[in-house]
Amino acid sequence: MPSKLRKLAVGLILTLVLVCLIMPKVIGLFVGNFINDDALAMLPPEMRALLSVQDISYASGWFRSEAELTLEYAPLDAYEGLALPTTLHVQHGPLLVTRDGLTLGLAYADIEPHSDNADLQSLLADIPFALPTTRITLLTSFTGAVQLRVAVDGIDYTTPGAALLLDGLHLSFTARPDLSTHSQLRVNQLQAQAEDSGFNVSLIGLVSEGHTRRHAPALATGDMQLLLEHFSSTSPLPIVLEDLRSDSSLHDDTDATLRFNQHLSIPSIDSELPLSAIELDLDIGDLQLAALQRFSTLAADVQASANANPGVLTPVMTEALGEAALLLLNNPLTLNLALRADAYGGDHAVDLALRWSGLPNLTEIARLDLREALAALMITLDLSLDLEAAARSSLAPSIDPYVQQGYLQLDNGRIILQARLENLTIRLNDQTLTADELL
Repeated sequence: MPSKLRKLAVGLILTLVLVCLIMPKVIGLFVGNFINDDALAMLPPEMRALLSVQDISYASGWFRSEAELTLEYAPLDAYEGLALPTTLHVQHGPLLVTRDGLTLGLAYADIEPHSDNADLQSLLADIPFALPTTRITLLTSFTGAVQLRVAVDGIDYTTPGAALLLDGLHLSFTARPDLSTHSQLRVNQLQAQAEDSGFNVSLIGLVSEGHTRRHAPALATGDMQLLLEHFSSTSPLPIVLEDLRSDSSLHDDTDATLRFNQHLSIPSIDSELPLSAIELDLDIGDLQLAALQRFSTLAADVQASANANPGVLTPVMTEALGEAALLLLNNPLTLNLALRADAYGGDHAVDLALRWSGLPNLTEIARLDLREALAALMITLDLSLDLEAAARSSLAPSIDPYVQQGYLQLDNGRIILQARLENLTIRLNDQTLTADELL
């Protein structure tokens, strides 16, 4: 290797080594400032409202640091919260030794809650078994994203008349500097049994995953998915569900509006109810972004007033609820619902479409004109029921009278209802009447 090239390579290596030696100390100072000033800054506002950090002490070394703090959780101002002393064992990057192996990042912390404090002992006093080992870690990447991971070992507790089995729980939550988040929860198996009460519940294969991003300090858009392989319970209703799936999302429709979608599918239901399967698709559009943001503010006002005045309907709450109702009437909305179900041994379908044009000039609920409201509303309803199945239901005595009156029609073993409201005109199957006839 030529001399100049050798010197350059040695210089680069020495520079890299120097950076790796100095960087942990710099990161340690950064971690101390973060814990003192921004420990909860990465969490969404609704979570920060429930948490506070007190009694912080921080001892910084070159490659590692120790932090002591008290994490206070207060779900409602009217109720006493939980104070949990916690120790953080912090590694300084760029090279971190995590439970999953070596990785690069700013810092990595093992979080150790102190289970011997009085608040926690009081909360857990009635639990008859030792708590499972719980591992909590926090990883901060070079981009500023913070990942919290919680792993709970299994529980296998059996005593005469009762049993509890938990085959592990895994939770991860990642918050990024732009306040977008990613969360995931996994529970392989959970079973609980109490012979005296006849209670028995079983849950297998629960997976929940969500993504959010911030539109405003109090509003998040994103999507959430829930999968559940099996659920059974004997109380309050004996029921067995298989392969439940739920997908929901709130996303941009235009620059000023959002759209909400929900899909729910349960292909197998076994219970005392006549329902054996269900599939639902819901779409709500024209959700005004400004109105939703105002809704969030009003909800916070109502919650704060309720916390300060438990059980009392205060003027603040009354005013907020009135303004919320007025927002609903002022702003347009569209709703589409498709429901498919197997019940009473037959398949049934309901399709509903609703369009609300809104009453933007309405300034007081008391001035609402019912005719004007109906003129702003369009509804389409299509109902198709299996005739034989309906004859086995509580609807059976009404089928013939409704058919005779024209409210229902029979077609090839199906009960049909087609209804439409538009421009103050109601069409019910082959019948037409004006809304004025009903007012």
